[in-house]
Amino acid sequence: MKKITGLVLVAAISLSVGTSVLADTEQNNINGLLSQVSQYDDANGALEFRFGSVNGKVTEISEKRSGSDFYYITIEGDDGNIANLVISKSTYIVDNVEITKGTVITGYYNLNAPMIMIYPPQYTTEVVVVENTEQITKVDIFNKELVSSDGFLKLNISEDTEIISQKGKKYNGTIFDKKLVVTYKNSTRSIPAQTTPTKIVVLDNQVGDVSTFDIIVNDQKINCLPAYTNDNGIVMVPVSKIVQALGYSIKWDGKTKSATIGKGIVCTIGDPNYIYYKMAPIRLETAPELINGTTYVPINFFSDVLHINADIFGGQIVIEDENVTK
Repeated sequence: MKKITGLVLVAAISLSVGTSVLADTEQNNINGLLSQVSQYDDANGALEFRFGSVNGKVTEISEKRSGSDFYYITIEGDDGNIANLVISKSTYIVDNVEITKGTVITGYYNLNAPMIMIYPPQYTTEVVVVENTEQITKVDIFNKELVSSDGFLKLNISEDTEIISQKGKKYNGTIFDKKLVVTYKNSTRSIPAQTTPTKIVVLDNQVGDVSTFDIIVNDQKINCLPAYTNDNGIVMVPVSKIVQALGYSIKWDGKTKSATIGKGIVCTIGDPNYIYYKMAPIRLETAPELINGTTYVPINFFSDVLHINADIFGGQIVIEDENVTK
């Protein structure tokens, strides 16, 4: 796990303990913090992600200031403590519920992100959940066994479980090691508790401008066209140069608009079903795309189809092949 060293973000401490809307200088501090956090992540890699949460009743909602893309929601907890939630265009509000004064909400944020030293505390919020007595919502990252990072909840997926992306489209990919918003009604009295969710939302992986990221294959930077993020927030990478760096051959068929990798791996433009030798087709949430004559695949093609490591961190797209038979 990488650690932040020498990164201290200090802002002027407010002497007021009221719930008035933050001043322009404080808004500039937020902009500066968001920029510094983004630059830090790109240059050094993010800490292992963990969600933190803060709960309270809404006492004030600010207006967006000119030139900004965020606003503030001020909440007061049961203990009387006040906090400001920074709400941006990327903040996911569960079920798109309207938030008004008096609404009880929980805001979820990156527990490891640097924070401005100011009172009331400010949280750059990724998810907002409005209190609902008819359902339970869990915001967390789940492992391959679909157990939450705190070890308290295990998911049992059924055919009735609705799984969608943050933009509301059907999601067919893997859900482990991703940020999830899980909605359910009942759970077992066990450790961990088990539940069959009614709905799972897979949050976008906000990684920055991937077109500037180096692509590293087996510890070597390769020379290829840049990656991009499609309209659904999926990172797409040029498949040909990458698989060649992995030692595969690749052949393009213009008639079928498909690329054959090695002796039996096939991806077809517009088709989310990927062929892996004689196995049943592997369906991903994203089909290959053809951009200016270059075939792009989602980054999880390498983990879910080729069964090798693929990740994004430190301003790099890293793909590692350990023991795949070519």
